[in-house]
Amino acid sequence: MYTYLQADISENHTIPSEASDFVKFVNNAPSPFHAVEEARLRLVGAGFEEIKERDSWVGKLNQNGKYFFTRNKSTILAFSVGGKYVSGNGFSMIGAHTDSPCLKIKPISKKSSAGYLQVGVETYGGGICTKEVESLNNDPNIRLIVLFDNEEVGSQTAHGADSKLLEAILRRLTYSNIGAEPSSTALPLFIRIIGKALYLFQLLIGSKTYYLVTNSEKYEENHRPQMHKGVVIKVNANQRYTTTAATSVILREAAKKYQVPLQEFCVRADSACGSTIGPMISANLGLRTV
Repeated sequence: MYTYLQADISENHTIPSEASDFVKFVNNAPSPFHAVEEARLRLVGAGFEEIKERDSWVGKLNQNGKYFFTRNKSTILAFSVGGKYVSGNGFSMIGAHTDSPCLKIKPISKKSSAGYLQVGVETYGGGICTKEVESLNNDPNIRLIVLFDNEEVGSQTAHGADSKLLEAILRRLTYSNIGAEPSSTALPLFIRIIGKALYLFQLLIGSKTYYLVTNSEKYEENHRPQMHKGVVIKVNANQRYTTTAATSVILREAAKKYQVPLQEFCVRADSACGSTIGPMISANLGLRTV
């Protein structure tokens, strides 16, 4: 269900440009397809080159290069290659999803009852009724962001987080031999270095948080995130969220360095905990995740 957002200008607040830009992005993205198209336009404007999954990438990807591709026009993946990256170095990635809970119109949707014209719909998901990537000359890694579709319905689709999409792209990037001379031993080398690259991987998952809007009893005491109070770290003992003490330390240190406030969130012990794309990606690839 789509809600139009408007920046709060009450009480003479100065609105950060990043917040206004985010609101503009959300308002331009009422569906996964709109979200991907909006992201595509921004990437092109930032100098990213669109590539195709069906093409060979060997010899076409370069250090300091910026690239992206889409799948189904509802999933998009963009990456920038560090100036000092060579095959076998690590990846830094942010993952999120483009879909949200909503009502979808059925194929035969015209209905009527008691003189009212109605529309037949079905629920999708479980609703409750970035500055662009830049390539740095001294970066030894590949920076990557991926926005998956179909998170709200389990992610088990060709363009969802539980597909082989991410694994296949990481393998293709490693096998592309960026920063090295072409070699006939590329495949044996690839088999050795993909494990090393994944070990050096750090994954940051972006998932929407239901912020406290009233003094609701549905929230765990002392874990009630609020708007404008900082980035929310989600934790669940049963690993519905994959944050661990070790992985959260990295985020905490970065937040401390740049003076970014953090908040903690976990569900009540007597409530079921939802999940997101983190557990399936972390399990499939063995990645450190927060």
